[in-house]
This record gives sequence, C-alpha cells and structure tokens, in this order.
Amino acid sequence: MPLELREWLDGVENRASRVKVSGFERVFDAEAEQRETSGTRRAVLNLHEREESWFNGLLIPRLDPKEYEAYVTRETGYEFGEVDADRITPYVDEAATVDVDSDPIVAVNAPASNGIRPVPSYLKNCLKGASYWGSNFYDDFLDSTRLTSGRSLRSYVESTRKGRSRPGSKTKRPS
Repeated sequence: MPLELREWLDGVENRASRVKVSGFERVFDAEAEQRETSGTRRAVLNLHEREESWFNGLLIPRLDPKEYEAYVTRETGYEFGEVDADRITPYVDEAATVDVDSDPIVAVNAPASNGIRPVPSYLKNCLKGASYWGSNFYDDFLDSTRLTSGRSLRSYVESTRKGRSRPGSKTKRPS
C-alpha cells in the first residue's frame, strides 16, 4: 500500500474500493506546488468534468473529520465536486456499494497549464500506487489518463521506457 495514503487514512486497505467514475477526464495538467520540478516536467494529476470520459480511483467511505481535513489540505488548489452515485461503478470483483445518502467528492479543476509533462517522481509514485491495486486497475489508469497534448499516459510511459532502454541512454528505467 502506498505510504502516501497510509499517512492520513487509518486502515485504508480495508476501507478502499476500486471504482470507475464517469463524467470526468484525468489529465496531467495541474502545476505542481509541493513537488520538485524541472523545466516542463511540472505536471500533477487533475480532473475536469467531461461527459464522455471516465477515470478509475479509490472510493474511501466514512472519512472522519481529521481524515477529511487532511484530504482538503493535501488537495490545496483544487475545487471539490460532488459525484452522483450513479456515475460510480465498482470493479467487478469489488463488494463496494455507494451510499446514495452520502456525497462522494473528488478534487477537480486545479489551475491547468498546457505543454507541461508529469513530474517524474510523482509519475513513478502514481504508477506504483496504481499497480498496488492490481493489473486491471493499473491498465485502466494508463488508459484513462492523458497528457496536455492529448497523448495517453500509456503511450507516454511506453515511449519513455523505450527511450531509457536504448544503448547510450543516460536515463534510468523506473522501478
């Protein structure tokens, strides 16, 4: 389990359910404020409402006030949008249910910039986190995320790995 979630969510492994959420597009277009950046490599994830799109993520019900405050602090710069329960679909092997009396929220609409690429250390952390939740989740993460250029994250990651494996390349392949 990625440490970043454990730091502010008590027992997250037992509470989190993998879900797909329709009506939003996930893009690496938010300017990183709390991470080390270099040149155009300064993007972190952002969500934008877009009817024909979807993203995968974790549904974590029952945040206590301390956890909610930590979430809001962690997502400084984002707006918070409510998600209708009918837009949330659990993965087939999940027993997740969405309480229709609750108001699931997502962090959306951080200020966006064009022409920026993912912060390498942040991307590595995202990929590690997605892989923790299984190969289907990881593949969906790659396929439902794009860069500001419109390029899929899968294409970007694959080309980056190919470039790193060329003889004479000075960059290392992510672990």
